[in-house]
Amino acid sequence: SIDSISIGIGYSLLGTVHIIAPLMVGIIQFAALCLGNWVGLKCTTSNIRITNKLQIISVAVMFVLVLIRIFY
Repeated sequence: SIDSISIGIGYSLLGTVHIIAPLMVGIIQFAALCLGNWVGLKCTTSNIRITNKLQIISVAVMFVLVLIRIFY
């Protein structure tokens, strides 16, 4: 993704290139993707009546991430 490219460029501009940092970024992104998938599946298969509100939760999370990127 674009995030991985920008992280790689920023990391190489620091002057230190260790193989562990890019690998950890990939592992953490994969773990976050799997966690989000697991939470989504748990919400849709449960008896909780929020399944129609999952899109709103997804948009809210994306909005918070955009705000974090803008201000930090």
